[in-house]
Amino acid sequence: MKTIDNLKQILFCADFSSSADAAFGYACGIARANGGRIVVMHVVANDYEDPEYMSFVTPDLRIQVADGIRDRLEQELRERYAAQCPANIPCETLVMKGKPSEKIIDVAVRESMGLIVMGSRGQTAMGHLFMGSVAQRVGQRSPVPVLLVPADG
Repeated sequence: MKTIDNLKQILFCADFSSSADAAFGYACGIARANGGRIVVMHVVANDYEDPEYMSFVTPDLRIQVADGIRDRLEQELRERYAAQCPANIPCETLVMKGKPSEKIIDVAVRESMGLIVMGSRGQTAMGHLFMGSVAQRVGQRSPVPVLLVPADG
């Protein structure tokens, strides 16, 4: 049986949307109340790699581009979220590449997370809001409890 003790390991999914920003406050509050820690995660979807463009890019340049993107996202996660964690809440960042819903669930299960916290609406790379397809898939498929938070919290 799962208990409140399971809420000590929180996976916060960041997509830099206003909905995610609101969800981060909940993640911090739950971690504070339960003496927990937060893993701040962002998943870069595979669809950003245009095959036509990438066919002209050397393998070394692909690695440099991917490393640059990963480094910038790690920095953004640290500045926007991890730096805002209260001092008594351990907070680490994680950037992964793949299908967001699958990677979120994989990490939650592998790392024995007690709760996934995410915004109910996401944001595409083009800056347009979409109706939470990742949140919907995670909510339906995750064996770990999921808290979905709207932008207005």
